[in-house]
Amino acid sequence: MGKKIGIYFLFGFVSLIVIGLSGCEKKDVFRSPEEKPKGDFFDFATTKPVTVNIDYNLSRLKNYQVLFEIYGENPLETGADGSLTRKGIEPLFRGATDTQGKYSDEITLPIWADEVYICSDYPGAIPVVKSEVTGNAIRVTVPAAVSSLISSRAVTSGGKEYPDDIMVLGDWDEWGLPDYLLAERATPPADLLYGIKNVLCGWIDIRKNYPDLVQQGVRVETSIRKATKIKLVFLNSTATKKNVVGYYTYPTGNPPASVDEISQKILAFPHTSAYYGRDGVSQAGALNFGDQIQLKYWDGTKLVEEFPAGVSIGWFLIESGFEVRTGKINGKKNFRYSDPFLNTDHYQRTIALYDDQAEGDMIALGFEDAWSENGGGNFGDALFYLEMDKESVDSDKLPPVIDGEGPKDEENYTTYRGILAFEDMWPKQGDYDMNDVVVSYESKVYKHVLGNRVYKIVDCFTPYHDGALFQNAFGYQLHLVDKSEVKSVTIEGKSTSVFMNGQTMEPNQEHPTFILYDNARQAVNQGRFTVTTEFRNDIDLKRLVPPYNPFIIVQSGDGRGREVHLVNYPPTDLADLSLFGTHDDKSRLEDELYYVSDNSFPFALNLSGVSSFDCPTEGVRIDAEYPEFSGWVSSGGKQNSKWYLNKNK
Repeated sequence: MGKKIGIYFLFGFVSLIVIGLSGCEKKDVFRSPEEKPKGDFFDFATTKPVTVNIDYNLSRLKNYQVLFEIYGENPLETGADGSLTRKGIEPLFRGATDTQGKYSDEITLPIWADEVYICSDYPGAIPVVKSEVTGNAIRVTVPAAVSSLISSRAVTSGGKEYPDDIMVLGDWDEWGLPDYLLAERATPPADLLYGIKNVLCGWIDIRKNYPDLVQQGVRVETSIRKATKIKLVFLNSTATKKNVVGYYTYPTGNPPASVDEISQKILAFPHTSAYYGRDGVSQAGALNFGDQIQLKYWDGTKLVEEFPAGVSIGWFLIESGFEVRTGKINGKKNFRYSDPFLNTDHYQRTIALYDDQAEGDMIALGFEDAWSENGGGNFGDALFYLEMDKESVDSDKLPPVIDGEGPKDEENYTTYRGILAFEDMWPKQGDYDMNDVVVSYESKVYKHVLGNRVYKIVDCFTPYHDGALFQNAFGYQLHLVDKSEVKSVTIEGKSTSVFMNGQTMEPNQEHPTFILYDNARQAVNQGRFTVTTEFRNDIDLKRLVPPYNPFIIVQSGDGRGREVHLVNYPPTDLADLSLFGTHDDKSRLEDELYYVSDNSFPFALNLSGVSSFDCPTEGVRIDAEYPEFSGWVSSGGKQNSKWYLNKNK
C-alpha cells in the first residue's frame, strides 16, 4: 500500500512539473532568442512617445496663435514678496497652437517625465498648468464656461462682505465669479493681444525693458472726452495672490490728492485669478479669458451705464483681498492705486497702453501687486483691456500699444539634450562598462509656426569620453529622411572624416549620414562639432527626433563596416551585415531586429535629458556602479527611469 502511494505521489509530482513547464513555455520563458518575438526584446529606451492635446478654447478669435512650452518641473518660482520669476531652465518641448488655439501631435519626452508643466505667456493661455502624463498622453483643455462647473452660487444681494466705502455692481459666488458678467465673452483682435504680450505678459521686469512706462511722474488715467459706455475685459493673470480690482472717477485734470479725497470706489472684479479647475483652494480661480463686465458711472445718486465727457477713471487693486469659500473682500489688505502719488511708496502699480488700430477705443491695463525696489515688476498680475466708442477717450495722454506679431518660426524650436554611450566589443559581449565611446549632444529642432513641421535642425555633438582600446569613429544618420529632402548642410568642427570624402554627407548612403570624426580619443580634446541641416520641404516631427540614429565605427582605421547602433536602430548602407547574428548578437535582419543580445545589456545607450554623465570605471559593468539599472531593465523600463542619475558612489 505504501509503495502504491509513493508511485502515485511521484506520478503526480512529475505531472505538475510537466504542466508547469508547459505553462511557462506559453509565456516564452524558454524560447531561444531566435524564437522570441521582436516586441519581447527590451529596447533600453530612455524616451517615450507622448500624445499632446491642448485646447485653449480660443476658436472665437481670428488668426491668433499661442506659443507654449512643456517642462519637466515648474519653470516658475515664487519670491518672498509673492512675485513669479522664471528659473532659467530649458523646456522639454516647444510648440505653437493653430489659429483656433489648439495643438495635437505626438512628441518625444524623457521616460521619467510622469508629470509636466505646460507654460505660456500669451494672453488667453493659462500661464502654468500642471498635468499628469497618463497613458502616454497629455491633455489640457480650458473650459468654455466657468459657471456651469460651480457647485454653489451666491444668489442674494449683500450675501458677501466687503468694505463699507466700496460700491458693488452685483453679487459673486464663493470663488469670486461675478453674477453680472455679460452673456458673451469678448473677441479681442489678434494684433492687440500680440502687442499686449510684448509688454505686459511673461515674466520680464518692466523697469529694465520699458523704463519709459514707469518713470517718475507718469500718470495712468482714462480721460473721457465723449460720453460712452465702457466694458472691462479680463485677459490673464500671472499672480499667485487672490487680488481684487476696482475703479473710481474724478473730474479730468483734478485727480484726488489723497486716498481720502476719492469720491467713490467701485468694485469691478472681486477675484482676478484665472480659472483652471477647482483642484484645491490654493489654485482656485474665477475668470476665463474674455470674461467682461459693463462698467457703471456713479453720478452722485445712482449708477448709470454711460460715462460722461470730462471725467477720468482711476484704478485700484487690493492685494490678496479676496477670500475663497467665504467670498469676502478684505479691505484691510494693501491697496495699490494707478496714481502713484496715492501709493504710500509712490511706486507705479498700473500701466495703460492705447491701441490706435482698433475699431473702437481700446486701452490695455496691467496691474502689479508686488513691485518693490527689489522685486516684481511684470505688471501681469491682473491684465485687462477697456473697450469703448471710437474717439471717446483722450488718447494723447497714453502711450500706444507696441506693435506685436504672432509666434515666429525661430521661436518655435525644441532643444534636446543627452549622452550617448557605446560598447565597442560588438558583436561580442564585452565588459559592458559603456564607456568606450561617450558623446554628449544638444540638438535644436526648428518648426514652422503654421503646421509645426521641421524646416531646420542644428546638432551639436561633443566628444565626452574615450575608454576604448580601439580607434573608433562616431557619426549619425537621419534614417527616416531621404537624401533628396536635404537642402543644405553646414559642418563646423576641427577635423574631417576620411569617410566623408570631402563632402557634407557621406557618399553612397540612401539617407543623410554624417561621420564627424574617425578617432574618438583624439576628438575628446578637439571641442564640439556643429551640423546645421536645412530641408527643401517641411518634415514631420516624428521623423526627426534627436539624437536620430547615432553610431560608432569600431576599429575605424581598419575599415568602415563594423557599426554599433542603439537597440533596434538600423545599420547604414555601408555596414557589414555579415556580423549580425554572430557571437553574442541576436539580431534578425529579416525582422528588422537590430543590435540585441540574450542578456540584460545593450551595445549602446541614449541617456536622454542630461548634459553630463559619470562614466563607469573601466572594466566595471554598468549595473555595478548604477545599481538601479537592473531594476529598470527587469521592469521593462517601468521602474527606476532615472537610474542614470544615481550612481553608487
